[in-house]
Amino acid sequence: MTIWTGKHNFNEEHGEIFKDKTLAFEIHIDVEDGSFSGKFIDSEYAPLTDAAVKMTGFFEDNFVSFVVTYPFRKIYKADGEPILLMDKLNHEVNYYGEFVEDSKIILGEWEIIEVMALDLQGEQVVFSTGTFEMEEKSH
Repeated sequence: MTIWTGKHNFNEEHGEIFKDKTLAFEIHIDVEDGSFSGKFIDSEYAPLTDAAVKMTGFFEDNFVSFVVTYPFRKIYKADGEPILLMDKLNHEVNYYGEFVEDSKIILGEWEIIEVMALDLQGEQVVFSTGTFEMEEKSH
């Protein structure tokens, strides 16, 4: 098992409350032939539930891609406090990044793309984006 620690930030579409917000995370993965799977633990939801957040991904040369699948919907109050809706559909967060040369650090971006409604004009799609960095701590 390999353990990585990191942090992710929110881009400007999230508004003032999230402007300087940084969330720490830790991932525990098993790697086999460039692919990996494991669990994702983020500092915001972990104190609120022990529900497992799963992840899968792959390494290819200096590139990494992984998907984090939450078993709940995470929304925010107007003051930025998180609320977990355990009976709602889950959501996925896509992460893409690259190794910093000669290091065990990965820098990249994350995104959530959700179809919120279907109306006469078609699908209403909401994008959430941000940046992340992570570093391998143990192998």
